[in-house]
Amino acid sequence: MLGRKKREEEEVRAFLGKGAEFTGKLMFNGSVRIDGDFKGNIFGSGTLVVGEGAEVEADIRVDSVMVSGAVRGRIDVKKKVRIF
Repeated sequence: MLGRKKREEEEVRAFLGKGAEFTGKLMFNGSVRIDGDFKGNIFGSGTLVVGEGAEVEADIRVDSVMVSGAVRGRIDVKKKVRIF
């Protein structure tokens, strides 16, 4: 039962793929992965994953963030930051 809950929390609920561009405000619960280009603001209860090759220019306020790509802006994280 506990293992199942963890897998559900790790499930990516939204995805911005390579080659995609978005400008605006992103608000989410759960996990979101960005592999494309994003400009704006990001607010979330959960985990933001910035994939390798992603370009993010944003003010970010989330529970956790994992960064493999480029991020420019302010990052406010409540729990955990991982930079690869």
